[in-house]
Amino acid sequence: MDKLDASVIERDLKRMREGGRALREGAVLVFPSVTSTNDIARDTMLHDHLSWVAILAEEQTAGRGRRGRNWISQPGNGLFFSYAHAIQGVVIPDAWPLLVALCVRDTLAELVHSELTVKWPNDILAEGKKVCGILTEARQLADRAVMITGIGVNVRLDLERTPEDVKNRATSFETLGETVDRNRLASALIHALTLLKRDVAAGLRFGDRVDAYRASCETLGKHVRAVHGNTVLEGVAEAIDEHGTLFMRDRTGNRHALFSGEIVETAPLERMRTSP
Repeated sequence: MDKLDASVIERDLKRMREGGRALREGAVLVFPSVTSTNDIARDTMLHDHLSWVAILAEEQTAGRGRRGRNWISQPGNGLFFSYAHAIQGVVIPDAWPLLVALCVRDTLAELVHSELTVKWPNDILAEGKKVCGILTEARQLADRAVMITGIGVNVRLDLERTPEDVKNRATSFETLGETVDRNRLASALIHALTLLKRDVAAGLRFGDRVDAYRASCETLGKHVRAVHGNTVLEGVAEAIDEHGTLFMRDRTGNRHALFSGEIVETAPLERMRTSP
């Protein structure tokens, strides 16, 4: 089993375009076990004056996902890391998760043969099952604002230790017959995120990438159930605009705009269960 190694990741980053200069502005830190890589990334940015930091761990004991759920982090089986960077200029909070999703999907697609899609707003799917989850958090620290992006990639899954409900909706690259080196994967994602933060600081907006996102998004055109705040909405996902807003139309004809939330179920129109 490959072990996460900061020196290997840093060496790879130095070989990449602009990697040497970018690496001097940030740091790559690897831990055997942490509560949450997002929390360690926040604390590191609070105490160390870095442009960015990548926190990787073999295991998370209190990792969290969307809507406060636990983020399952089987030791050594995945890539669990957080990338935190100081916010420069204007960053559109609701658009960053979607930009990251497209960035991660494109980076993973260069390393594996499996077809990858995005489930709005920022889950990465392979063969219709989740292979990568992303959680973004904007935090105001003592002297600056930071954006923290937590990423979990299922490189392998120990099915005996995987809850049944997770088995039904998640997969891993190993399950798909893919061999993925976690250090190479880490360096590729860190490099891609460093370039993305640079481009956003220089003026890139989601509207500049919306066509690419729509082309990668498996949610559009499907019947979906979505959790939006305390409300569960059901309808057809019709469109995504240049701000990342998802528009869905319910069966009464009303159109709903989802600025954030989670798609909990999708199906082709003829197969979706009807609500009671």
